Amino acid sequence: MSFPSQLVSPNGVTVTVGSAREHLTLRSQGYKTPEQVTAAAAAAVASAEAAVAEAESKTDAANAKSAEAQTDLDSARENAATNLAGLKDELGDGGDPAAPLGGDPVAPKPLTGRTARTK
Repeated sequence: MSFPSQLVSPNGVTVTVGSAREHLTLRSQGYKTPEQVTAAAAAAVASAEAAVAEAESKTDAANAKSAEAQTDLDSARENAATNLAGLKDELGDGGDPAAPLGGDPVAPKPLTGRTARTK
């Protein structure tokens, strides 16, 4: 290694080193060579790009799942509307809820037995 050389401090400041002893001392304090800093930065970029790609993939999967859920919801609403319309057709206009479906009113049963004696 030839001197003077350069090292990069942990907080990013580049310093010029004049001797092997100073180089070793600074390296023991966490200083790195410019090549190491460049390699670490490239690794960080690659890691960040991989994280972005994974996040995009998860977002796409979530969007697809959301679209599927929306389709299921729309289908359920359509089925409920169809069932409700069918029930309304069966029940007719609603009318008197106490009246029988045939339309003939039923006469109340006469009171007999114990019920007749108490009233």
